[in-house]
Amino acid sequence: MIVVARMAWFRGFAVGRDQADKLGSTGIMADSRMNRLEFHRSPAKQIGLLLISLALAGGGGYEVVRGDSATDRMMGGAAVLLFGMSALVRLKRAMQGGVAFVLDSGGISSQDDAIGLIPWSEVERCSVVTIKRTRFLSLTFRDPDRILSRVSSTKRKLAFFNESMGWGHWAFSFAGLDPGMDEALRFIRQNAPGVSVPPET
Repeated sequence: MIVVARMAWFRGFAVGRDQADKLGSTGIMADSRMNRLEFHRSPAKQIGLLLISLALAGGGGYEVVRGDSATDRMMGGAAVLLFGMSALVRLKRAMQGGVAFVLDSGGISSQDDAIGLIPWSEVERCSVVTIKRTRFLSLTFRDPDRILSRVSSTKRKLAFFNESMGWGHWAFSFAGLDPGMDEALRFIRQNAPGVSVPPET
């Protein structure tokens, strides 16, 4: 019995050491079978974005009621619609949580978009685009027609417009997610050597 107990203790200690090694310096658990990084919706961050959306929708409502011109009232109505819809999305995501997208050795797959899995072999480069202090992970495809054939014609036109503006064909936002942009870039550098990535700063 003493021998069995000691063996069980040693096995548990070894497993604990192994898990600690997998955590590494980033504090993110790695899958021993495949490098994989999941980006989860943070309820706390989603609530913060919900409050911002509600505040902006409220500002639009004020313009609808007190706007000096028809243009002001029209813009206010558009803000109410846009940020009201955003608030509903944030509320739903805060309640449901879940995974927004996944990076692994095969590529990046989105849980929200019809584009599905984007293999690293199809990505020429990725870059960081900042719009109004919000950072996006921008992807430029080697053969955009092949990848974008999965999505609607409206999204294809938007993708080519974005690329013409220097924003890449497809972008991922990390607002309200854990982990964040820096972990994604580090993962791509380590697991997608054929993709051009901004240097680590």
